[in-house]
Amino acid sequence: MGENRRIPGWLAEALAEAPRPAGPLEREWPLAAGQFRVAQAPGAGGARRVVLVARAPFRPATGVRMCSVLLCSDEADMAADTDIVVGPRHGAPFRMLIHGALAMPAEAGRLGACVGGLPRALRRAVWRAGAGLPCPAELLPGRGLPIRGPGDARWHHVLAELEVLREISGPIGWL
Repeated sequence: MGENRRIPGWLAEALAEAPRPAGPLEREWPLAAGQFRVAQAPGAGGARRVVLVARAPFRPATGVRMCSVLLCSDEADMAADTDIVVGPRHGAPFRMLIHGALAMPAEAGRLGACVGGLPRALRRAVWRAGAGLPCPAELLPGRGLPIRGPGDARWHHVLAELEVLREISGPIGWL
């Protein structure tokens, strides 16, 4: 784990050079549903991925600020029927796959820079597609075919991506 290859090199370089806000990140970039954020797993070698904030910060009984996030990657050719492929014209920082079925809570503190955002109508289409609900085709920029089982190469891709999402989410994601 701990791979960062799903963030293009140009974006990783820009994020490394970007000035860090002096105060809490919330003042500079308030978290909101529909934002693409760079998420970081704990530790120096932790996975860094772009995620889509599905639900803005909330505070469960644990008292930790949480967000619901969907994992994104640059491997648009791996799209399944519950995924959406978006690009810069939709508000994404690059052509990317939004894994509609790979959602999990994550600590708000693990979400860094805001690198884009989806319009409200497209956000709703993403949530519906991820849940396997019908959605008007004109709202969906791109979708894949259903994964047919363990013989489908995308099956193993999704399992690997789930492990990355678990690393980013941390133990609190499994409460």
